[in-house]
Amino acid sequence: GAGLHYAFMNQPNAAVANYGTLVVSVAPVLGLEVKALEELFQQGVDRIRGAAADVWRVKLGFASDSQTSRAEAASLWAELEPLMRMSGVDYTLFLEAASDACRAACLGVR
Repeated sequence: GAGLHYAFMNQPNAAVANYGTLVVSVAPVLGLEVKALEELFQQGVDRIRGAAADVWRVKLGFASDSQTSRAEAASLWAELEPLMRMSGVDYTLFLEAASDACRAACLGVR
């Protein structure tokens, strides 16, 4: 069956690995120098990691795409994700409950 290496949280790392394989595979066709290939790879890695960070930013309720929102969401996620992983909490249920709590707090509902 599908191992843990295919788990949702591992998808960004899997994407980086697959992208690395792609870059190596097309290197002879592109005819680029090693430095240019490394830059191409790093650009892809940055885009993959940025897209993954955007997923968590939005799931955490940071609708704005501003640099401040990205930094605040990244900081929160860096603290929250290890706790969620250690606790074994269902990410979907946790994020839905957090969203409901935030919405209720904004509306003044107790």
